[in-house]
Amino acid sequence: MQKEAEIKGTGTQGQSPLSALEPFSMNRKPTYEELEKRVRVLEKESLKYTQTENRLNETLQRLNFHIDNAPLAVVEFNNRFQITYWSNQAEKIFGWNAEEVMGKRIDQLKWVYKDDMHHVAELSAEMLASRRTSNIHINRNYRKDGSVIICEWYNSVLLNSKGKLISIQSMARDVTEQHRLEAELAKAFDEIKRLKDQLEAENIYLRDEIKLKEGFGEIIGASDVIKSTIHKIRQVAPSKTTVLFAGETGTGKGIFARFLHRESDRRDRPFVNVNCASLPANLIESELFGREKGAYTGSTARQIGRFELANNGTIFLDEIGEVPMELQAKLLKVIEEGEFERIGSPHPIKVDVRIIAATNRDLQEEIKKGRFRQDLYFRLNIFPINIPPLRDRKGDIPLLVKAFVAKFSKSHNRDIKRIPAKIMESLKNYAWPGNVRELINVMERAVIVSEGSELQLAEKIDAIPLDSSIRGDESFSTGSGETLADAEREHILKALQQTGWRIEGPRGAAQILDLQPNTLRARMKKLGIKRPGTP
Repeated sequence: MQKEAEIKGTGTQGQSPLSALEPFSMNRKPTYEELEKRVRVLEKESLKYTQTENRLNETLQRLNFHIDNAPLAVVEFNNRFQITYWSNQAEKIFGWNAEEVMGKRIDQLKWVYKDDMHHVAELSAEMLASRRTSNIHINRNYRKDGSVIICEWYNSVLLNSKGKLISIQSMARDVTEQHRLEAELAKAFDEIKRLKDQLEAENIYLRDEIKLKEGFGEIIGASDVIKSTIHKIRQVAPSKTTVLFAGETGTGKGIFARFLHRESDRRDRPFVNVNCASLPANLIESELFGREKGAYTGSTARQIGRFELANNGTIFLDEIGEVPMELQAKLLKVIEEGEFERIGSPHPIKVDVRIIAATNRDLQEEIKKGRFRQDLYFRLNIFPINIPPLRDRKGDIPLLVKAFVAKFSKSHNRDIKRIPAKIMESLKNYAWPGNVRELINVMERAVIVSEGSELQLAEKIDAIPLDSSIRGDESFSTGSGETLADAEREHILKALQQTGWRIEGPRGAAQILDLQPNTLRARMKKLGIKRPGTP
């Protein structure tokens, strides 16, 4: 039995001309025609393979061209995390050439930023464990020269049929400049927000300043002590020196502080008035230095502080002796270093602020009692100015009385033309323990009760007590059987009834009475005034 051997082509049936050729018989020699036929087929197939190889090479060249000229670095790792491919763009971005990195592992090259290494390792492990074929992440990388860049990485893995790693293909894009621009943009938006908040806050203070100028915003007086005080203020105004006004309550320290600001180079910048005594102890820090959103429970929005608002201007810290001890150290830092942090923020804010402080307390005595820091006192007391009490400037009383009567006549719709000499003399001879503030209150009450063109006092001048804001004693009689407290209560009630019990706003009782809303609320509480129907 003869056995024949078959020589088969490499292609599959129906896919190659070689498979259509009949096999040679081993029992005879192939004819010339058969050999020639096979040669022609082989030549034809060889040409096809050559053409295919050429096309593949051309495609590979184009692919390499695009890889090398694309803005992406292309890097390939094997299953041992060794670098097996390093594109020209990778060399441009990271600085190493292919010869320096081929065969090295990531940890050997040390090109991942040290603080990001753990994060990158976690991402790689998670991708392999979950059998995900790709991920995208951003991390910092070192360049060959040691500089740090930010890269966005696109990673894909090739797994075998058993799910084992064959290789990792990675592409990286340098996004350092993009991140820098984004950071600058975010900073610009923050600055816009800060300026917007500052402008809104400045608007409030400007309205207060306008209201003040319509009231008693100017220094009234021609006595020697007032002239001396003004001279001292003009001496120190051009400098940045901290000034401490000392004087009894009601002497007008705030008026003198504003005058100092107007005489300084900062006159066109904000003057921010802070009454430290009126701020609740738990809120004074956020009022002075501001807070970030979420700094504590209930802080649903960022608040700009008074110091930030006063940047390039002047801040007036009235009743500085009322600042809690725990806050005095932070205040000292602002004075010494010109910076502070908002509550809830670790970032310091630099400010250029002229500080004016005022007190009616003996701060040296407060230091002895442990209620005021000595170092803060020394920083505040660089240029002290004492504001004289009204009893030491009695020659100014006629000027003050005329100014106050004119102002209240206008606000209360009176037409007072004459002030009797007897009344003026009695006003000059009174001690005025409540100082100018007490005189203002007495003049307002006098204008209210005056029915003709001649000023009448609401009480006998020798019975005028300490101003209520100083002593709190309002039980004395007006001469008509009515106490001054009753007269003031009736005056406030009329304003409240006229406004429908509206306190704040352009048509509120506070505006009619020429009082700050908080001051009016305090007077209402002291006088027991409550809106009908409220418990």
